[in-house]
Amino acid sequence: MHSVRELCGAAFELVGLDYQDFVETDPYYLRPSEVVALRGDASNAARVLGWKPTTTFRQLVELMVEADLKLAEEEKKLGRFISLY
Repeated sequence: MHSVRELCGAAFELVGLDYQDFVETDPYYLRPSEVVALRGDASNAARVLGWKPTTTFRQLVELMVEADLKLAEEEKKLGRFISLY
């Protein structure tokens, strides 16, 4: 299980930045009855499909950052924003 802080920390670290210099939490969006921890359970996929994860949390963050950097480079070359949706 990983927190949003861990995700931000790992992603920003990959580009040599401290996420705390860029990410802010707005108390307005915090809900008093918010669930403290949510986590997925892949046991059904393992049991039914024989699936097991092959990518670590860190590797996943690296893949995501690399994809975003590649997209940003393409946007820079084209001089416009590329929508993925």
